[in-house]
Amino acid sequence: MVITITQTYDVETDTSGITRDNFDKIQDGMTLDEVAALLGSQGSVDVASGNIEIRTWTKSFSNASTRIVSITFQDGKVTAKAQVGM
Repeated sequence: MVITITQTYDVETDTSGITRDNFDKIQDGMTLDEVAALLGSQGSVDVASGNIEIRTWTKSFSNASTRIVSITFQDGKVTAKAQVGM
């Protein structure tokens, strides 16, 4: 048995975690812990190879929109970031 829990948020009132303001605060050289403090979790690992790791954060809203943040870490530090839906 697999149980999946999906939480949706109201895009009009959501001000925590995966927001444009928090995304804009993410800078090259930040650690995963610093990014997690802004986005509310450590995200999920999409790719891990050697000293490079790509993590993704996703948040769905009650109006069917979704925010996605993807961050590349090299040697434990941010080297690139991208977003969709903000």
